[in-house]
Amino acid sequence: MSAFASSLALLRADLRVDRTRLISWTLGLGLLAAYVRPAYASMYPTVEARAARVELVRTPAAVFMTGPQFANGHGDEPGTVAPTDLGAMIANQLSSTLLVAAGVMSVLLAVRHSRAEEEDGPAELLRSKAVGRLAPLMAAWGTVKIANLAVAAAIALGLAATGSPALDSLALGAGVGLTGMAFGAVTLLGAQLTERSRVATGIGMAALGLSFLLSGIGDLQDPQGGPVAWLSPLNWAQQTRCYVDLRLWPLLLPLALIALALPAAFALADRRDFGRGLVQRRTGPQTASSTLTGVCSLSLRLQRGTFLGWGAGLALMGLAMGSFANALGSTLRDNPRAAAIFGHISGDDLAGAFFATFLRFGSVAVAAYAVAAMLVLAKDQTSGVGELILAGSVSRARALAGPAVATFAASAGLLALYGLGMGASGAAVTGQTRWLWRLPSAAWAYLPAQALFIGLVALLFSLRAAWAKAAWLLVLYAASASVLGPLLRLPRWSTALSPLEAVPNLPAAPFTPSGPLALALIAAALFGGALAAFRRRDYSAG
Repeated sequence: MSAFASSLALLRADLRVDRTRLISWTLGLGLLAAYVRPAYASMYPTVEARAARVELVRTPAAVFMTGPQFANGHGDEPGTVAPTDLGAMIANQLSSTLLVAAGVMSVLLAVRHSRAEEEDGPAELLRSKAVGRLAPLMAAWGTVKIANLAVAAAIALGLAATGSPALDSLALGAGVGLTGMAFGAVTLLGAQLTERSRVATGIGMAALGLSFLLSGIGDLQDPQGGPVAWLSPLNWAQQTRCYVDLRLWPLLLPLALIALALPAAFALADRRDFGRGLVQRRTGPQTASSTLTGVCSLSLRLQRGTFLGWGAGLALMGLAMGSFANALGSTLRDNPRAAAIFGHISGDDLAGAFFATFLRFGSVAVAAYAVAAMLVLAKDQTSGVGELILAGSVSRARALAGPAVATFAASAGLLALYGLGMGASGAAVTGQTRWLWRLPSAAWAYLPAQALFIGLVALLFSLRAAWAKAAWLLVLYAASASVLGPLLRLPRWSTALSPLEAVPNLPAAPFTPSGPLALALIAAALFGGALAAFRRRDYSAG
């Protein structure tokens, strides 16, 4: 039997299982690409307004987060493109977001259909049938490839449909797709090294984070991408110079990375034992420490690695956001349309409104962490770990409350780190040390909202484990309300149901306890309902 026997059947099964995810990623990134050009044209209708935006993204923090800038002409000479050209602005300011999103999608898909299936058991059942040894890995790669092809097509279509040059749009979409495939191939290679899906995900995300760091450092060296930037796969697609001076040869670099990583992944998969990694997991101590005697402490320990990764990322993001405070001020004063994102503000409270807006953006990320951390309850039920916990002297109330308390504590830590990072850089650029303590405390105003997200996951899980993932819909809605609501001037009723909208806009506005108190009461009601439902539910039936 061939090592790749039944690969096509497994691929069809993977695509059917993930059809909702794939459609969501494709539509989301495609609509984002279609939205940006008309949004920029509306927000920056004049050359002067766009010039102010260009000056903003030339600050070191903005250069680090966006990408190389190739447009440096005046646009009135043949063969030159001005930095204020909408196409040049899109390539500079949108490409990084699309590339990182495609990378995240590819990492998650690669782990989900390779190492996670071995760890959870489905792959073992498949291997008992007429399935080749390498067929699951081939199906996983096929899923990653098809997902990125769909995303690439959606991005190219979205950009071209809104007036961007078709060939450049196609090149940008192809660059995003190939970059996503490259990170998927690297993740599949990393998945052969470890026997745990979390570690495999960490390897893929670490590769993505390192690429982002190298790209940012290289762009700081040279606005058009320094030598260090060429070490980053994220930079390769940007080096096509879409909408400025199109060249396609940089797209050969992600193809070369795929050609190296993918055969290596198949070779290692063919040599290792099923369910094992090439790097063996260390055995733990024979007895647990005194800090691991409860469900809550165990949950904290299990979240430690994830918390450290998210904490470092949010702290760095806070540092970057805070450094924009002064540079963004001049842009907002001269551009009322852009200032609409930050609400009705005056010159005196401009910094406060800026910080309040980005604190809300950060709270969306923390909400995503909280939901992801709580979903381990559903995974434990599927894997059988939950039954082992309940088989001991652990009540159902403690089994549910432990992860919830641990996740709430972790969320508090993440909010503090984000606020502290923003406060440190904000104090440095504004010269006002008050932000060092005001922003971390303002970030904690979102704790009741985080409790609501945690309570919602707990309630959905207590009713039926498969329903817990529906909590992501509230995170998506909250993110849309916080980011797109002010920008598109959506009516108040369309965003009012977001838990984050009930939190006062600290530090720009005075603290009013009514919103956080209402969120806390709703969170308590959700968790109370979760406890009642969990006591009655047949755990094994789900």
